[in-house]
Amino acid sequence: MARLAPITLLRQVVPVPRKDRVINPPHLFERYETRIAELRDDPRIPDSELLEQARKMWADQETRLSSIDSRAGQLMAAAGIAASLTTTAVGQKGLFGVGVGNPLLVIAYLLALAYFAYCILVALRVHGRRRRHKIGPDELVPSVGASYSRHLAVELLASLVKNYQSDNRQVEALHMAQWAFRNAVILLVFGGITAVWR
Repeated sequence: MARLAPITLLRQVVPVPRKDRVINPPHLFERYETRIAELRDDPRIPDSELLEQARKMWADQETRLSSIDSRAGQLMAAAGIAASLTTTAVGQKGLFGVGVGNPLLVIAYLLALAYFAYCILVALRVHGRRRRHKIGPDELVPSVGASYSRHLAVELLASLVKNYQSDNRQVEALHMAQWAFRNAVILLVFGGITAVWR
């Protein structure tokens, strides 16, 4: 049976954010930038087709961002409701009566509350400040002799690649919030099992 590395085991218990170079591998984005630079003078792709494809990619990325926001909002709402229900359950007399003789139940519920709180705080990061790149007036002016459609397509792609990095950070935050929510649910199930077992 394979053994988990300590950091992998830690990630199962505490959602630890990965480093930016893991979320956004430098070699991958360097390759993107190289390809975009090559597209400026590549005659094999018609200008209009390149622009149309760049616009489709931009629309797909905006849809992805909307999906990330939507999932983070749903997760925040679910964690808030679950935390409220858990707090109500912990506050009931019967639970404390059982909890005196079953400290595992109380510990599991308190840890679940901590995970729910962590989930909400991390999900808030998804809706918080983010850096989005858009095309500005400067990018609309092509160099002398350049095709306007190709110039616009390349600028769209350059902004899109920068947004990939920002969106990958948002996905990482969402992933951490999901792990926290999952751990909280597992603790609630464990607490319920210990209560029934006794």
